[in-house]
Amino acid sequence: MKTTYLGWVARYTLAAAALIAGAAWLLGLHFSAAPERHALRVAAVVAVVLQVATFAVARRMAARNPVAGWGLGAACCMAGLIVFGFAARGTGLALDAALFGLATFLFITELVEPLFLRP
Repeated sequence: MKTTYLGWVARYTLAAAALIAGAAWLLGLHFSAAPERHALRVAAVVAVVLQVATFAVARRMAARNPVAGWGLGAACCMAGLIVFGFAARGTGLALDAALFGLATFLFITELVEPLFLRP
């Protein structure tokens, strides 16, 4: 049975959320203060939203050019990390936990993304 576009997005969303939750738990062992844990939670939500949105675009492009789709997603994630850095500073989030968390979450989800982009 062939998986639909929304099926691929749903599978990726579940995988990304599980990876991010596990990484957030591990990072929470180091960043144990309440403001740091809050920053990790915010970064986790941002990472899931950003990764699922960029995956949806990349999956649409996968039939024509999967590398271009993956590259576009990586560029969007980099831009999102930069914007998040400025927003985190402006809102008073714990910068070290927020930026390290988001960078980690984006990195680990980028590693599994090609598995979901295959036709």
